[in-house]
Amino acid sequence: MSSTYGDKIKISVFGESHGNGIGVVIDGLPAGFEVDFDRVLAQMARRAPGKDKTATPRKEKDLPKVLSGMLGNKLTGAPLCAVIENTNTKSGDYGNLLDCPRPGHSDYTAFVKYNASNDIRGGGHFSGRLTAPIVFAGAICRQILESKGVKIAAHISSIGNVSDSSFSPTEIDDALIEKLNSSSFALIDETAEKPMRDAVEDARMAQDSIGGTIECCVTGIDAGYGEPMFEGVEGVIAKAVFGVPAIKGIEFGKGFELSTMRGSQSNDPFEYKDGKVVTTTNNCGGILGGITNGMPIIFRAAVKPTPSISQPQRTVNLRQKKMQSLLFTADTIRVLCREQSPLLRLLRLLQLLTLCEVFMRDLKEIRKDIDKIDNQLIELFKQRMDCARDVGIYKQANNIPVFNEGRENEILDAVEEKGGEYGASARLLYSNIMELSRALQHNIVGSGKELKSVINNASTDIPSSGIKVAYQGIKGANGHEATLRLFPNGEAVNYKSFADVFSAVDNGEVAFGVLPVENSSAGSVSAVYDLILKHRFYIVKALDLPIDYCLAGLKQSAFEDIEIVWSHPQSLSQCAQYIADHGFDSVPFSNTAIAARDVAKEKRLNVAAICSYKACEEYGLKVLDNHLQDNDENTTRFIVISKKLYIPEDANRISLCFSLPHVTGSLYSLLCRFNSLGLNLTKIESRPRQGRQFEYLFYLDFSGNVRSENVIELVSQLSEEMPEFSFLGNYAEPEFPIK
Repeated sequence: MSSTYGDKIKISVFGESHGNGIGVVIDGLPAGFEVDFDRVLAQMARRAPGKDKTATPRKEKDLPKVLSGMLGNKLTGAPLCAVIENTNTKSGDYGNLLDCPRPGHSDYTAFVKYNASNDIRGGGHFSGRLTAPIVFAGAICRQILESKGVKIAAHISSIGNVSDSSFSPTEIDDALIEKLNSSSFALIDETAEKPMRDAVEDARMAQDSIGGTIECCVTGIDAGYGEPMFEGVEGVIAKAVFGVPAIKGIEFGKGFELSTMRGSQSNDPFEYKDGKVVTTTNNCGGILGGITNGMPIIFRAAVKPTPSISQPQRTVNLRQKKMQSLLFTADTIRVLCREQSPLLRLLRLLQLLTLCEVFMRDLKEIRKDIDKIDNQLIELFKQRMDCARDVGIYKQANNIPVFNEGRENEILDAVEEKGGEYGASARLLYSNIMELSRALQHNIVGSGKELKSVINNASTDIPSSGIKVAYQGIKGANGHEATLRLFPNGEAVNYKSFADVFSAVDNGEVAFGVLPVENSSAGSVSAVYDLILKHRFYIVKALDLPIDYCLAGLKQSAFEDIEIVWSHPQSLSQCAQYIADHGFDSVPFSNTAIAARDVAKEKRLNVAAICSYKACEEYGLKVLDNHLQDNDENTTRFIVISKKLYIPEDANRISLCFSLPHVTGSLYSLLCRFNSLGLNLTKIESRPRQGRQFEYLFYLDFSGNVRSENVIELVSQLSEEMPEFSFLGNYAEPEFPIK
């Protein structure tokens, strides 16, 4: 026989109506909570029978005796066990019920279920008497909930055809809750009391009983409690409420009335009120999808009439296996009526609600625990950083490097092992903490003095006239166009290859070089990155150049004549779909403009160049088709390289090149440092290190100005920590492509 309810907090009810006693064991209550036992006894007194002529005449004091789980008035955390002694029992009045089950009672179903071994006296374990220990449990849980701002109340919604007013669906006054919780006959409209009592008396005089409904409310529950589907709030509450034997129906909000509405009528509109999301109506009863929405939880339960009545009733004799009439005298019915009227069932139900609500996962309590732990972590973090500062001072005094890879790996390995199922997460957390510790120590030691000196001595004004600027290709090439835009007053000098451009800058033939590093469609220009790695020049300018290709052929050629296209591999890649759609053969050239020049030289009617409009014009070709690129937003990023460092005042982009320590999570830890400073990464690319298997160099761009204190400190620190590091420049780059 299972009489256990709950998950986080569990209750187990034991005993029988006419046994020595009844009781409950409650497991999961918070240790240290101080219970107001007088308030518990007050709730027990409200439920106790024999105080109202509308209820059973059986008299019981219902004084719980706590056996465990409470020291003084404080909960110990151990299971709380309470026993209530049965004193007013007349077991002999139930003798004939062993053979003749009462209609409307559990006598027959229990007889079948438990092989005729069930205690029939007063309904045994199925009696309304068993709600007394549930009230005790609810009275304890009610106080816990009230300490968290949750308030619960209930009233007699109806007895027979006599109805009370209903709760306001959206706002329930605390004063009303207090009034109902202190009333012996809980009503919103007190004028309904007399007709309700009259209805009960009329039924009694007719040797009959009468049913009713109870309406309950819960306030102070935030949105977000409960689970979908089978663990929804409605299901959890319903399971507890149906623990009262007399309950035969439950509905939330408008309940069954919703089946007669249209969606436009039943839906609860949302709005903001005092910065909080609320609904203007509450047809759902405060629950959506099994989860609370922050509005009052409102539900009604239907209570069936007491089945023990003085009228003749048809039953069977289980021993003789024949029909039989069952008739109780007036005196006997006073003994057998163990289930209270709707009034006292109301009080039980109210307590049940307090109980079931505390069973649900208390998000506020969890968050309190998290806040408490976070406060502890913050204090410990501050202490750890103080220790890191002391280490930094020691390293400065003794000329010891900040970064100790072996020591850090040793700590991270130990943390991961101690972290158990959270080992990987613990390692990640500690790697971030170590990054912050190192940053602090770098500041103390004064890391990156050499780099800081180079940056601080950089020129701010980039020469714009009277200078030579190298580019790859010939006139009409995209590199030529970019050079003219970047240095309109300079002298553009063409070179055959990217390597030739670097060499020209290196030996002083030109002041600057303009090179493509990335296309929005085709990706990075690997050869340029390799040369940057080799020469370690500075980047002093950048430009995103919109790329628009045309099909350029001889003036004598027609579009239908073209079978072969010539262009740079990147350009062919950017127009791959166009080439495939027209079935052209493609031949790679070192430059788009060179391809256009050679089309003009070769004078082949079936050959065309994919090039810029400027190259088409420069070499006397005819435009056979327009806008060939697969991506209309096609751009190529060009950089300006220099042997000398320039950092203009409006510099907004920083480029770095570095390798990383060969440890798990090193790249992630690095990126976290940028995130902690609010720095936006715009590009990161890796290149394999020649001659070193599984080791890579990273090219990283981020927004910022190196003259900012936090940025120059970060860059200086990285220069000390990384196995290989180059500051490639801080330059101005327009946010959008220049049209």
